[in-house]
Amino acid sequence: MSSVQDRSPVRMGRAGFVTTGILIAGAFIVLVGLGTWQMKRLAWKEGLLATIDSRIHQPALALSALADKVSSAGSVEFTPVEVSGSFKAGSAVFYLATFGGQSGWYVYQPFTLQPGQWPQEGEDTLLINRGFIPYDRRDDYAEGKGAPTGIISIEGIAREIPAEKPTSLMPDNEPEDGSFFWKDGGAMARALGIETGRIVPLFVDLGRPGEEGMPSTTPRPGVTQVNLPNNHLSYALTWYGLAVVLLGVVAYAFWQSRRTVRNA
Repeated sequence: MSSVQDRSPVRMGRAGFVTTGILIAGAFIVLVGLGTWQMKRLAWKEGLLATIDSRIHQPALALSALADKVSSAGSVEFTPVEVSGSFKAGSAVFYLATFGGQSGWYVYQPFTLQPGQWPQEGEDTLLINRGFIPYDRRDDYAEGKGAPTGIISIEGIAREIPAEKPTSLMPDNEPEDGSFFWKDGGAMARALGIETGRIVPLFVDLGRPGEEGMPSTTPRPGVTQVNLPNNHLSYALTWYGLAVVLLGVVAYAFWQSRRTVRNA
């Protein structure tokens, strides 16, 4: 009877050791797995950025060709496009933005397309981001001041209209004031007095990134920015670092236990 009682603590100790070992091994595998997943995400993000960089410098497509690309390829984000039509005078809305380290606004103005450029019947108006103005210059462009008149051809970068607010942390838009903090295409159209069914489901940023200016345009064009965070390497190093720390803690604990046993 006494021998059974003597062996019981040993069994319990071994069971605890095995359980602890399994938990440690599981935690190590999870940490390494998370690091490896972030490395795969890094490769994906770098490939995406390379694709965008290549796309944004390609020759501009006609809007009709871009429409075909929408139906076949899905995403046309950051694709250069050429359109012809005329700016609708007397109206503009403003999107809060920063450019070149300065706070200000992007000026969005409706652009009526020449017939035949977009295949969907009735959709004949694009919302064009004419470019950046300083924060305190907004009143100067409240009625679309400085937009070219008459039928013109312009080139820009196609941007997709968000389906919903990107994050709940963003403030709500103020369409009654023409102020927008996220790009709600439908609300922008209504604020401009345009039926939402007439809006082509794309924005266009006027100009190419890095352009200093264009004839007859007053806001700073070429303001397209690729805002895709790429922190996957730092995340991966964090997870791998935690895995190494875990091994270090286990090794130290094992060394301490062996030392205690020798000194006992």
